[in-house]
Formats: sequence, structure tokens, C-alpha cells
Amino acid sequence: MTDLNLSAVGRRRTWPIVLSAFAAYSALAVFVTFPLVLHLSSRLPHDLGDPLLAASILWWNAHVMPLTERWWNGFGFYPATGMMALSAHFLGAGLIASPLQWLGAGPVTAYNLTFLASFPLCGIAAYALAWTLTKRHDAAIVCGLAYGFNPYRVAHVEHLELLLAFGMPAALAALHLYADTRRARWLVAFSAALAIQALCTSYYALFFTVFVGLWILWFMRPRAWREVLRIVAAGCVSVLVVSPVVLAYVRIHDDHNLTRDFDEILKGSADLSSLVTASPLSLLWGWTAVLNGAERQLFPGLTLTALAIAGAVLLRRSGPDVRDRLGSVATTLWAMSAVFAAIALVTRMAGPWHFEWGWLTVSATVPYKPLSLSAAFAIIAMLLSPPLRDAFRQRSALAFYLIAAAVLFLCSLGPKPMFLGEQILYEPPYAWLMRLPFFDDTARVPARFGMLGILALSVAGSIALTRLTSLTRHRVALTLVVMAVIIAEGGIRELPVPAVPHDGFRIPPGDRPAAVMELPLGNVWRDTAAMYRATLHGTRTVNGYNGHEPSAYAVLRRALADRDQTVLDALASFGPLLIATDNRVDTGQPWAAWLSDHPDVRRMTDESDWTLFRLPLKRRLASRDRGASAPLAIIAAFDARGQVDAATLTDQNPATRWITAHPQRVGDVLILDLGRLDQVSRLVLSMGSAAVLYPGALNVSTSVDNVAWKTGFVGTMGGPAFLAALENPRDARISIPLLGTATRFIRLSVEQSQPLYPWAVADIVVE
Repeated sequence: MTDLNLSAVGRRRTWPIVLSAFAAYSALAVFVTFPLVLHLSSRLPHDLGDPLLAASILWWNAHVMPLTERWWNGFGFYPATGMMALSAHFLGAGLIASPLQWLGAGPVTAYNLTFLASFPLCGIAAYALAWTLTKRHDAAIVCGLAYGFNPYRVAHVEHLELLLAFGMPAALAALHLYADTRRARWLVAFSAALAIQALCTSYYALFFTVFVGLWILWFMRPRAWREVLRIVAAGCVSVLVVSPVVLAYVRIHDDHNLTRDFDEILKGSADLSSLVTASPLSLLWGWTAVLNGAERQLFPGLTLTALAIAGAVLLRRSGPDVRDRLGSVATTLWAMSAVFAAIALVTRMAGPWHFEWGWLTVSATVPYKPLSLSAAFAIIAMLLSPPLRDAFRQRSALAFYLIAAAVLFLCSLGPKPMFLGEQILYEPPYAWLMRLPFFDDTARVPARFGMLGILALSVAGSIALTRLTSLTRHRVALTLVVMAVIIAEGGIRELPVPAVPHDGFRIPPGDRPAAVMELPLGNVWRDTAAMYRATLHGTRTVNGYNGHEPSAYAVLRRALADRDQTVLDALASFGPLLIATDNRVDTGQPWAAWLSDHPDVRRMTDESDWTLFRLPLKRRLASRDRGASAPLAIIAAFDARGQVDAATLTDQNPATRWITAHPQRVGDVLILDLGRLDQVSRLVLSMGSAAVLYPGALNVSTSVDNVAWKTGFVGTMGGPAFLAALENPRDARISIPLLGTATRFIRLSVEQSQPLYPWAVADIVVE
């Protein structure tokens, strides 16, 4: 299973070296992230967005029993449920952070210590993997440095869940040990490492299945089907362990109608140029950040890349120098690859072309299709080459990790690989993966395959180093140079450490509110600060920020921006509300003055930074009358542009809709023709899954002749739309009572302009 047959250091000397390596990685983490260590309880790395959110969630994990209904509902986005499934749950990070908080550490300190621990944990796990393969401590240390300290981690220094990637190398080390010894304890270790990784980072756990699949194909002999079944069974055990989390995520996402569309997945895919793009925080390579933005900065480091290339050259030279039939086929395929590459180049430079010569017709319209054929022929030629076939027969770890790195980086390019924004391949591996569950509409960021590619590259680089150092008398010097350069490439230039907001307010004693809402609402930084302050005052907050957000939150944000007081009544229908206005940003149209205009809002206290208001419990507004009568037929519908397809408004399909061609403005109208006079008692208006496109101020009038109109309802719709989105995010419906008089025509008209949102109607039911 190893490429080198080297003598191992005595067992009694191994643990001191491992502990020394862990200590060195820990010290390096403190050095790289300096000056964070000086402010463990008061500052966070990078920014106060995701890190402050993660610190707040870690506090929640330590103080509420995980996986209970209360835990799942969380402490933000009140009164919506399922907050903890809207993004990372940090249960894996809680294995470190929760005990720290139980011992007295605050949420910020617990976050920072967990953040710092992620570096040596990843380093020592990669160290264990490389040691398993090479039995060389110097190579293992290099692997740990390359994996635990690289430019890709710098690009995600604000994403704690992506930094906790130590489960993958630990799982691979366990697989190699099982393949060598066939001992069941290594399958237990594999399953445990996989489960911990899944609890730390669901993305990595999902993507790692591809890595494990490649490992099985390479290292398991055809007759080792029993061992393969045992490995699969061990993986299934880890899936079973995390299944309560997975099933709850699926249920809550379905309840909230949360999906990722194809365009969003494309935006989360890497560009080929991402492989040479680092974060602007990178000490040596920050200047490359202009090529790509966040999530598209996958540069593994020049040293690691050079080691991998050297390993590929050594692998080819060590292969057999034979020319058999398959080798001849490979040569032919290389030639065909070159031909199609030339065709792609001509198409890119000259545009679409067409050539006919007798019965032969050749044409090309886009360069990525012939380029895809060129890549396919090159891959097949490589697989048929004698060196690679020999490496497969010997189950070469170096060859495997080089191939795995290539495949995983290719997957990071997503379903439509691009180079500087132009498609270069057709139907790549990630497009095949999207036909599988969870890859189809759950994994938003294929670029995160980059961490797995760097893991494979780190292992390949460490194995290559063992071969390179065996060819020179300057083994120690070469190893030290490699270590020094890897450390420099993983360095951070002036890590920002902003201060955590400690400018909270005290909830007055007495009747405790059901929730707190801070105004202004809807800004990432203010909402994460509000969620953090919830950890201080211990009350759920209406404010929220996460990877997803409930559709009702978008409605709330819009209704508040429109100063629609009906949304306050909707919120108060769930319980008494404490509203805190931030006086430092309450300018222009003061929130305090707007709140004072509400008849039920009572001003409580005025502080230098905050003004507190109280809104008592109110009778819940009904968003939908369940005692509905039979609907009346709508035979025709009209808007300002003329007749519209009435079937779209009556098909009871929330995915189809009528929508204005512009943001809402006074005069937007939708007229319904019932075809005959009938008694109309109410109108049910559906916005489908786009509740935020509700009509801000609506006038509903009725007529018997389409000339004289009688107003049946007029009012703002923010509160009803908010309740409707809470009740059914997939099909938000507002019930509007009418006069119950005989009518044939119903006119819905917008009474107030809105600069951002058009008006959309998915379905209308007239009763």
C-alpha cells in the first residue's frame, strides 16, 4: 500500500513526535492568525457576519439540548420555525466549543479556540494519513502543513465549518490501515471519522463520498468484494448516526420550500482560473484575488503544485518502458486528442464553421464540445498508458492521489466548467453527480470540492517528497525549504479582528416578551449582531441571518421598509414583542416616531444608544378562512396591457403566475370577469412561493357592469402576507373579505407604489 519501503521510527518514539508536531501546528496557528490570540474573548477573525453567527449558534448548542424541537427552532427568525436547518448547525464544532462553554468560556472565546484548533486538527489528521502511507515523519509533517495551512483555508478563514476538515484525512488513514490489516477497529475509526466530518461540514461529507468511491475502485482488488461491503457498511453506520440531522434538514427545507436553482449552482462553481486564485488576505498570493471572488479562490500553493508535478514525472519515469497493443492505442488517442484540441482552437478564434468534402461533413459551432472530446481522448489515453496501468497493478498511492486530485478539482468546476467565464467542457463529472440525490438541488457550491482536491494534492506531494529526498544527499535541507515555503504560502496578511458588539440593552423586569426585534432590520451586520445579543438577554429575536432565510422574513423586511404597521400586528399575534430601535442609525425616517404612531405600542425606556418599545399580544389575524365555500368560475381576466390568460390564475399551481412588468406602482390593475352575477363573500389571493411580491396597498372593488365600482376592501397587505408566508411558504395565500353582494366584475388595484418589487399573483379563488 505504500510507494516506499522505508524503515519506521520505533513505536516508542512515534508518539512524542506526533505530539510535537501537534504542538508545532498549534503554535503556527497562533502565529498565522495573530493578533487574535490577544483578544480571544472580545474579537472575531475576519468579520462580524458568519463568525458572529457561528459564535451565537455555538452558544445555542451548548445551552439547548440538540435535536429537540426547541433546538431546531433556534433563537432567530421568530416566529418562523426550523432556524437551525437554514444553514450550518455546527454540531461538530460543538464537540469542542460546548465543553469550553460548560467550563465557563463565553461564546466568542469558545468560537476562537475552536477556530484555532481547526488548524492543528487538520494538520495532525493529514500527518497521520501521510505517515500511514510513507512511514516518514518528515513527509508526514509536510503533508500536515500543506493541508492545515494553505491559501484555500485563508480564503475561508471566516467559515468555521469549512475549516473543520480533519475528518476526511482521518477517514482515509483508517481505510488504508484497514486495507493493510483487515482489522475491524479501523472500520470503526473510519465510520467515526466520517460521522464527525458530517457533523462538522455537510458539504465535505457529501463530496467525500466521491473520494471514497475512487479509493475503493483503486485500492480494492476485484476479489475483495467482502472488504468492499464492510467498508460500505461502515459508511452506512455513519450515515445512520447523522440521519436524524439529515432527515430533519430534508423535512424543514421541504416545509420552507428551500431549493437551489441551477444558476445559483453555477455561481458557486469554480472557474479554471480559480486554481491560480488566492484570497486577498494571502501573504504571498493576495495579488491574484482580482481573478475571482469569494468561493472561487482555490489556489493550493505553488510548492504543493510543484511537488505534485514532480511526483507525476517520477511516476512516469518509474513505469515500465514497454510498447504493447494498448500503448499503441494510447498513442493514437493522444493524436486524436490533439486534433480535437486544434479544432476547438480554430472554432474559438474563427467562430462557427462548416466543411463539406463529398460525403464527409465536418462542422463546429462552439469550442467546448470539441474540447470535451479532446479531454475525453486524453483521459482514455492516459488510462491506457503503460506507466498508469503499472501503477494501478501496484495500487500506487502516489498515482491514486494525483488522479484523485485531478478528478476532485474537476468536480469543483461544477456542471459547466468555465475558463475566465467561457464554457470549456460539456457534461463534466459534476453534471453526472447532479443526477443523484442531494447533489441535484442541495449542494449550492461545487467549488468546495477544492478542499478535497487539496487533501489529495497534499498526500501526493508528501509521497513525492519522499522520492525526491531519496535522490539527494541534502534531504534535510530540501525538506526544511519545502516546509518554510509552504508556511509562507499559507500566511495571512493582517488578519482583521473586529470587536464583538457589547453595546446591548437590558430587558426591563416584569412581563418578559416572547421575542425581541431590533430596528433597523435586514442588514447582515445588524442582524448577526441582534442574534448575538440574543445570547446575552436570552430571548428569541425576530432578526435573523443564515444561508437560507424563511420567505416570511423577506416579507417582513419589505413591510418594515414600506412602514406597514399591519406587520407589527401580525408579529404581536404570536406573543408580546419588545422592539429596540438603534438610535445611532435611526435617522432619516426615525423608527421611534413610526412606532409611536401605532396605537398599541408603548415607549418603555430611552437610553443613549437604544429606545425600547413594547407591543402587547394581539388577536391573531386570520390569513385564510378554512370554512371555504365552492369557488366561482373566472372566465376572463384583464390587466393594463389587455387580456391575460385566466387559466394561469385558476390552475391552482403556485409555480405559474401573472406578474407586472415593472415594480409596483399606483394604477396597476387586475380585473376578473365571473361571466355572470353571483354573490361574492371573499377573495383568496395566492402569491405562490414568492410571498414578497404581495400587493403593498390593495383596493378590491366590485361591479355589475364594469363601469360603476364599489369598494369592498382597501388596506395594506404586509401583515396578511407575512402570516400567509409563515403558514405555507410554498403557496402563501391571503384571504380578503368582501361585501357579499351580487357582482360580476372584481377589480384589484395597487394603491401605493413600491420601487423594488413587482406584483405577482399565482392563483385567485373567488367565493
